Amino acid sequence: MTTLQGRGFVVELRASPLAIIVTRPDDPTGAVQTITCKPRVIDQDRMWFFNAANNEAFAEADDITGAAVIIVGHLSPAP
Repeated sequence: MTTLQGRGFVVELRASPLAIIVTRPDDPTGAVQTITCKPRVIDQDRMWFFNAANNEAFAEADDITGAAVIIVGHLSPAP
């Protein structure tokens, strides 16, 4: 959460189910990404970050920097 906030994103913590909701304040499209963290069955139940929209695992939970880079990439405008 703080890694994304440090990059200028607005991050809201949702309690149930536990997730963060990430937006870019200057984005005219209003794109939002909801991220959850849960065990990944096919990876011996290790914790992973998931994109809640499509339930896609994209980074192990201990790779916070890598996860932030992926989230920023998804919410950044196309050149």
